[in-house]
Amino acid sequence: MVSRGIARSTRAPCRRAGGHRGAAAAALLVATLLLPAPRLSAEAAPPRVPDAWEYVAMSPEQRHELRERVRLLPQAPRRAFDRALMEQVRSLPDWLYEALSNERVAVDCAAGRMGQEALPPPPELSARQYLERVPHQRYHFRLRARALPPQERQGYEARLAAELSTLAPWLQRALAEEAAREDARYGPVLCPAAP
Repeated sequence: MVSRGIARSTRAPCRRAGGHRGAAAAALLVATLLLPAPRLSAEAAPPRVPDAWEYVAMSPEQRHELRERVRLLPQAPRRAFDRALMEQVRSLPDWLYEALSNERVAVDCAAGRMGQEALPPPPELSARQYLERVPHQRYHFRLRARALPPQERQGYEARLAAELSTLAPWLQRALAEEAAREDARYGPVLCPAAP
């Protein structure tokens, strides 16, 4: 008899606060406020690759968050996602591709991300393939070549110069002027130190 009275008296406050459901909801609310947000695991499924214009419609923060989610993936799905996204982004007009590239570099530099990842070596391209790239891609190839060890850099630049020497002289001058203009506009290094 006494135990029933104790049981009733301990349940009474719960009934007044909405019953057991009210207490459970309050406990859940407290738990969600106090617990840290779950981190994405490397086993998480890769996100859907947005098409080019969906990617453009995202805010810079959303694009950065997408890149951060993809960086957590294992190497094979990460590379597959990057290739698929690059196909989409390359279908955009050159000026938009350049703007998105500049945004990515600026956001990653600000977040300290660029210093953590080694730049991939620049691709070995024929003169025609080099010309098919937009100016901003050629600029990034030069940045990536500058990050190579000195001997590798000299070898890459010599091979590229030999390849470009097959072009008409006016085209060689135009590429040299473009390189000087892009370097002056964006800087000769990827993440310049803050003044």
